[in-house]
Amino acid sequence: TNRDDQINMIGQKDDLLSNPSISTVMWTTADVGYISHTREDWFAIYAEAFAHKKKILFKCDILKGQMKNTTSDLELVSIKW
Repeated sequence: TNRDDQINMIGQKDDLLSNPSISTVMWTTADVGYISHTREDWFAIYAEAFAHKKKILFKCDILKGQMKNTTSDLELVSIKW
């Protein structure tokens, strides 16, 4: 997701948390437009997206550390995402 998507997800999560009467969420997709999700399904999607983002951020940090410690072009190109 891009930055706008992430901001919108946080806003939607805050809306759901502050208003327990919301039972469905319409959320846009890249390929089929808007899809209706139950409140529970949307929270599950949010949790999965957030876990994925954290995983990628941690991996990126590890790779940055590996890059800082390289001493040759060969070591640098051997680092794989």
